[in-house]
Amino acid sequence: MSDIKSLSDLIKTHYGFNTHPVLNGETDTAQIGVTKIANGNPRRIGLTITNLSPNSIYILPSNDVSASRGIYIGANGGSFALDWHIDLDLISWDWYAYAAVASAILVLENILV
Repeated sequence: MSDIKSLSDLIKTHYGFNTHPVLNGETDTAQIGVTKIANGNPRRIGLTITNLSPNSIYILPSNDVSASRGIYIGANGGSFALDWHIDLDLISWDWYAYAAVASAILVLENILV
């Protein structure tokens, strides 16, 4: 443990890899209709999408997301998270949002270094 001088060292020692956080890499707004909110990335190991708006949004790893075909994220702080060891390959896909009105979102990703 004496070689550990930072959080990065601890992560590398515990998991065997390092990561880099990305904030709103693709966008910070789900526009009216369908918007790509996260590009596909085979190095992504964590993804959290938070709806900051007063409107409902829907997400899906497909560009045919809609209010009747998607994962609902509630208004004012509703969120959805993916973790590589639970969600496997699904986390690396493109992710899209559908919104009836332009809606502020927060997209956090954790990428392997």
